[in-house]
Amino acid sequence: MTVSESSSNSSLPGAATSASSSLFAAFDEWRRRCALALCSLGASHQLKTFAWKRFDIFCRRYAPFVPAANAEAGHPLTPPPADCWHLFETRLAVDRTRAGKRYKDWLFEAARAAPGAMLPRLTGGATLLMRDVVRAWLAHEAPRPHTNSLQAPAGGGAPDEAPSLEELLPVDITPADEAAEREWERISVEEARRSWRRLSRRDRVILTARALDLSLADEPVVTAAAARKSMLYAAFHSLLARLADDLRRRYADEESAAICSLARRVLQKMECRALTWARSEKSCAILFSSSERRGLCREKRI
Repeated sequence: MTVSESSSNSSLPGAATSASSSLFAAFDEWRRRCALALCSLGASHQLKTFAWKRFDIFCRRYAPFVPAANAEAGHPLTPPPADCWHLFETRLAVDRTRAGKRYKDWLFEAARAAPGAMLPRLTGGATLLMRDVVRAWLAHEAPRPHTNSLQAPAGGGAPDEAPSLEELLPVDITPADEAAEREWERISVEEARRSWRRLSRRDRVILTARALDLSLADEPVVTAAAARKSMLYAAFHSLLARLADDLRRRYADEESAAICSLARRVLQKMECRALTWARSEKSCAILFSSSERRGLCREKRI
C-alpha cells in the first residue's frame, strides 16, 4: 500500500488534504502496522525525519552549543533519524500514563477527541512526548555543565605534552600492593585466631549479634548473653580496647592508621568465627530467629 492509499483509506477521521496529508498518512500507517519496519519506505522516511527534527530542536534547547558552520548539521548529541524514532517509539510502547494506558493509544485518542484539524493535534502530542524522550536521553548522554574530562590536558601545554587531570589527582599511597595486602590478610587471620581463644562466652554472643546486625539492646541478645544490655555495651567497649592495646603492643612500629585498619580486619574475622560458633550453641538459636524475622520485616517494608 502506498502512502496516498493509506491516507485515503485511513480509519481515523479528520485527515488533512494538503501536503501535510502525507505525514498524517504516515502516522496512520504506522498506527495500523504497529512498527516502523513494517511501513512503506515513504512513511518510514517521513516519520524518521519528523522524529529527528523534533529531537534536534529539544537538544538545542536543553543542551546549547556553538553551531557548526553548516547550518544543516544537527546537534552533536542528536542521534541519527532511525535512532530518534526508536527512542520515541520505545517510550510510546513501554511507558504508560497515570491511568495505565500506553502512550501510543493515548496519542491517537487525544488527537481524535480534541476539536480542530487532527494532524496538528497529533504532531503536537508527539512533540510533547519527544520532549520527555530528549530530556531522558540528555540526562544519560550529555556532559554535566562546569565539568572537565579527567583525560583533558591540564594547563596550556600541547595535548601530547601536558599531563592529564587524572594523572595529577592525588591517590591513596598505602602498603597495599598485592604482596603487602596478602601479608596484612595473613596477619589478621592469625590475630583473629589468637584473640578468639581469649574471648568469654558473653563476648562471643556479642560478636554473633553484631554479625547478624542485631542491636545489643535487643531482647534475644540480652537473653542469649544472660546479661543486661548496659553490661553488654560495656563488655563490647572493653573487647575493642583490649584488641587495640594488644595490636599496638605487638606491632609497635606500625602507624596508628595501620593499626586501626588491622583492628577492623581482625574484628570482622572474629565476627565470622562467632557465627560458626553460635550455630552449634542452642542458647544462640534465638539470635538467628530474630535476625530472620527482622529480615522478613525489612523485605515487606521494601
